[in-house]
Amino acid sequence: MKHLAIVVLTITLFGCASGQLDLYNANGKKVGECTAGYDWHPYGVKDSVDWLLNWCAQQAIAQGMEVVRVSEPAILQKDYSYPKPTAADYWTKKSSKAAFHANIITETEYGYILADIENQFYLRNVDAQKQFEQGEISEEDYRQLLEKSALIFYGD
Repeated sequence: MKHLAIVVLTITLFGCASGQLDLYNANGKKVGECTAGYDWHPYGVKDSVDWLLNWCAQQAIAQGMEVVRVSEPAILQKDYSYPKPTAADYWTKKSSKAAFHANIITETEYGYILADIENQFYLRNVDAQKQFEQGEISEEDYRQLLEKSALIFYGD
């Protein structure tokens, strides 16, 4: 029974991470927060969390939120760049996994790439849903946008 509990705990924790970044104004008042979490993301998971927290904070600043301090400054100080894919115009989940396992990209770069493409996937789908709900596109157009988004995300 003890071994079963250890196996279950290990499976539960494998590839899971989350984080939070609090945003503060010049008066020290918390004006926002960014949260990120990933499950079943076995490689580069902490890097993915940091990438998303940084993206969120940068978006808040770009949208005019007065942010002069964050709870974890190191997150905003990292270089989140990663190489462009050599075989296609953009990374997919499939191509980034292959590049990581072939040692073409590092685990950190893999984490950044996954966070970026997952975030783009989410944003494309939210935008498509918004267009559909507002009557800007038909149900068929909506389905096609979701299919295209999935193809861009997963690869062929």
